[in-house]
Amino acid sequence: MDVADSLAGRMRTLKLWPLSAAEIKTAPVNRLMDWATQKTPSLAQIADPEPVGRRGYIDLILSGGFPETRALPQRSRQRQCRDYVDAVVDRDVADIMPIRNPDALRIMIDQVAARTAQETSTSELERLTKLQRVTAEQHLDVLIRLSMVTRLGAWTSGEPKREVKQPKFHFVDTMIACALRRITDAIFAIGNSPQTLGGLLESFVVGELQRALPMQNADYRLYHWRNADQREIDILVDGGSHLVNIEIKASASVTGADFKHLKWLAK
Repeated sequence: MDVADSLAGRMRTLKLWPLSAAEIKTAPVNRLMDWATQKTPSLAQIADPEPVGRRGYIDLILSGGFPETRALPQRSRQRQCRDYVDAVVDRDVADIMPIRNPDALRIMIDQVAARTAQETSTSELERLTKLQRVTAEQHLDVLIRLSMVTRLGAWTSGEPKREVKQPKFHFVDTMIACALRRITDAIFAIGNSPQTLGGLLESFVVGELQRALPMQNADYRLYHWRNADQREIDILVDGGSHLVNIEIKASASVTGADFKHLKWLAK
């Protein structure tokens, strides 16, 4: 609809993300962040979640959140995802800014997909894509504005010399990242490629939290954190007066040692 008035100050924008797991399963909205920032959160306040095993999480990662493609067979779904990315590069990008070399943008997309959930510097992407720094930054901005990729900034505590400030880039929909990398459920077999599942699982969790942000009672910001001593927090939720730290593990077992960085930062 075309309107003459810009509606400045009278318009609210709501970003339409891919479906969340709660929407897919017609479950109540995720209010984990509101729960965690209470003065005395209790596990008894959380309803018993639906049991989801390793296979279930892999299915959610591979199927993604686009309703029309979820019902397709895996091969057809991934082929359609790759066609979608080609269409974005050839058509939608022109609505944001002119791209002189679409092939370089496609290489950028593939490289970010291969590094989802990893700390990535612009200089590294510049080297991999053979683009100038300014152009590489413009390409990243295009992917973020098209909601294909989201940037998770590095949280700082006031000790900048001891903290790593590289951002993490996450694919908004893990199905597209899997399709670009031609990842199938066979790759996630136990003992095959645990690192591959770990990064995609982290991006999946980031996506779930981002989809839930507008439904929380408070205003939260998502970050990651790592210091020079290699202490690391996968996702740090900043609620202003409270910090919520989230550790993500794709391993078959969890021990107390997996929470050592959370305990350290909490002190």
